[in-house]
Amino acid sequence: MGDFVKRAIDSRKGNKQAARPADEEFAVTYPALWDFLTCDKHSDGKARARSTLTVFCEASTFKASLNDRDQGCSGFASGDTFTAVLGALDQALQDGTLDWRFWDRNGKGKPK
Repeated sequence: MGDFVKRAIDSRKGNKQAARPADEEFAVTYPALWDFLTCDKHSDGKARARSTLTVFCEASTFKASLNDRDQGCSGFASGDTFTAVLGALDQALQDGTLDWRFWDRNGKGKPK
C-alpha cells in the first residue's frame, strides 16, 4: 500500500463548518476575498454557507469563479496571472462591482 493511498473520508458526516483556516498572508493581501471565502456567519449571526473558488487557465488567461453557495450565485473575474485574477476578485468585492450571476434553479433564474 502506498503512503498516500487512503480511503476517502465522507465529508458529509460531522461538522462541516470548522474554524477559519489560517493564512495570514492571503488574508492581508486579499482581505475581501479572504473574508468572502472563509466567513461562516452573516452580520446578524445566522449561519452562512462558505463560498468556493474555482480558478482555471484558458488560452493565456486565468479565469476565476467565486461561488456564493449561500445566495446561489457566482461572480467572475480574469487576469493575465494567477495573482492578478485573485487581485481582480478582491478589488471587485471591495468595490461592489463583481459580475454576479444567479444560478438557474427550476427555470426561474434565481435561487429559492
